[in-house]
Amino acid sequence: MNPHHPVHGTGDVTAHALGLLDGPGAAAVEAHLATCADCRQEWADVRETAALLETVPPEALVDGPPAGDLALRRALRRIREESDAPRHRSAPPRVRRLVAAAAAALVLLAGGVVIGRVTAPAAPATALAGGHTVEGTEGSVTMSATVVPAAGWVRLAATVSGLPAGKRCTLLVLSRDGTAAVAGSWLTPAVTVPGRSGTIMGSTIIDPATIQAVAIRTDTGETLISVPFA
Repeated sequence: MNPHHPVHGTGDVTAHALGLLDGPGAAAVEAHLATCADCRQEWADVRETAALLETVPPEALVDGPPAGDLALRRALRRIREESDAPRHRSAPPRVRRLVAAAAAALVLLAGGVVIGRVTAPAAPATALAGGHTVEGTEGSVTMSATVVPAAGWVRLAATVSGLPAGKRCTLLVLSRDGTAAVAGSWLTPAVTVPGRSGTIMGSTIIDPATIQAVAIRTDTGETLISVPFA
């Protein structure tokens, strides 16, 4: 490790990992990475977390993004704008500050706050053509689920609100013989927004003629809501 290297501690490693450097700037970072294990680890951590953000499904936003997501979106948007400008050997101070803000937000996400991509408002469950829609409320949880039958399987969309924060949830299609077919799973945000709903899209193998209910359960077996399919 060379803590006195011009690249070390400047934010250029994070900028490189986010694809914001090229030419001499990228070459300088790559040369430094070859000799600095700490910066290689920093680069790998940023890349891993950025890749994680790309894989989180939109249904992770079922109760809306946590409040901290706004800062992340702003930082990443500004960084994207800067990336279109001419690039230099070393990122200017403003870019470094933006990169640092985004990196801090990414670290928070890696620590257990899971969010999804920024998406348009969720379409209502009735957007699935040719389906049968059922609705129900249990406690604070409300669900409207549309099930579209196919040959031996179903597609479904469930618009849900009122789920508790920080829960690992599974969307289930229940049959009359007691079988529970998993149609999707997600983690609700650590902070929820009252009254905000989201839509979970899924599919599962089950005989449409045997469906008894659509339900949401937690990983501890608690049924948050079960809507009869009638």
